[in-house]
Amino acid sequence: MKIYLMRHGETDANKSKVLQGQLDNPLNDSGRRQAREAAKLLKGITFDKIYSSPLIRAVETGEIASGIDREKFILDARIREIGFGDAEGKPFSSLGEGFAFFFSAPQKYVPCNGAEGFESLIKRVGEFLEEIKTEEEEVVLVLSHGGAIHAMLLYIGGYGIDQFWSVNIGNCGISEIEVIDGNYVVTKPCTVEDNYYSNAIAGKK
Repeated sequence: MKIYLMRHGETDANKSKVLQGQLDNPLNDSGRRQAREAAKLLKGITFDKIYSSPLIRAVETGEIASGIDREKFILDARIREIGFGDAEGKPFSSLGEGFAFFFSAPQKYVPCNGAEGFESLIKRVGEFLEEIKTEEEEVVLVLSHGGAIHAMLLYIGGYGIDQFWSVNIGNCGISEIEVIDGNYVVTKPCTVEDNYYSNAIAGKK
């Protein structure tokens, strides 16, 4: 089985550096353009199954990038973004020092006011990955979010939470994983230097 993990395109919250989490924000014009560029790279790939976060920015990205109607997507709440509780919708600049650990030292991050912790996120995406691993589909597209995809890659690699942000996944970035001999293997992590949609725009791919 080969799985393409795709992050959603840009939203106004991404652009404005507002903490988005599980808020259901749509793509902006730039996000839709990114999804169209990603579609060029996915052209010719036949997906046996498409899973998506139920959040509209993931669904909309998948519909544009795959050319497949959203009614055929399997929505799974386990691959939605990490939740930030009462902090959702607030500018990054307004958050306290404690939240700074979320990016700078994730192993020290302590969620509060209804927020979700890294352990909970990793557990739910891990359960999702283990479930779909047993299916017979050969090529699968998974539409998700930055934090959730980082958690998937961390789960597969077995790394500590301190390594959570070791891979940088841009909007519409795609990572590739495969099931080999019953185990997940990351065959192509997405990085800033090798981001699918940005390279497509630049004519590199």
